[in-house]
Amino acid sequence: MLGDFNYFNPLAVYACQLGLSQQKRFALADLILSDTEEQEGDDKFSSAIADVDSSWTGDVNGHSNLHTRQDFAEVFDLIRIGVFEYMKGLGVDGSKLDVYFTRSWAVKQEGKQVVALHDHSQSHISVCYYPKVSLDAGAFVVCPEDLPNEFLPNLFSDDHHRNTGLIDPFNKHTKKEFYLKPIDDLLLIFPSKMFHKVLPNRQKCPHPRYSISADLVCTVKEEDRHEHCLPPLSMWQKL
Repeated sequence: MLGDFNYFNPLAVYACQLGLSQQKRFALADLILSDTEEQEGDDKFSSAIADVDSSWTGDVNGHSNLHTRQDFAEVFDLIRIGVFEYMKGLGVDGSKLDVYFTRSWAVKQEGKQVVALHDHSQSHISVCYYPKVSLDAGAFVVCPEDLPNEFLPNLFSDDHHRNTGLIDPFNKHTKKEFYLKPIDDLLLIFPSKMFHKVLPNRQKCPHPRYSISADLVCTVKEEDRHEHCLPPLSMWQKL
């Protein structure tokens, strides 16, 4: 007896190339490097950068608003286009929404440094752009919180079951992690609630991996009885 699987509403991560020249992308990497070097002698941020196993992240080191800086203006203009293409692909009419960058930051990762498992639940959409990476850079890992095919508790999420052969670790229906290879000029767009992490670079990785991340929040342009959407900012009132 043969049957087919039916798939319903799968998690989607949008990926595209922004088309920035190598000269412009490497200039962005130099700006990020300059920001990291600015912090090295600053005692105020010493605790934030003390962990050698963690990547340097701008949002905890005083650089969380790259979208407001003129030297990053071009890349954020292109990211805006990508975000509306992402919405269009999901069947969402972006013209009915106002979309705001709420914060944005760079990440510099080298050696065995990682970005630990996390989400961005305070926002709606998140993006990650790679101006400069190595072929040996660690993968961007998508980690769905819900494993809809897991018919027994922890059947797929517990590595013991994989190691003992109870489940096939290569079967696409049992995967708990999905890997995306970072390459130069790649933009990733995904729901902020999606858990993700970044693996360490391979040992012979010749240069640091640079990325730019941002969080976005969406409001409807007109209320129009959209109960489950944030109303227009014009309707908000500060306490």
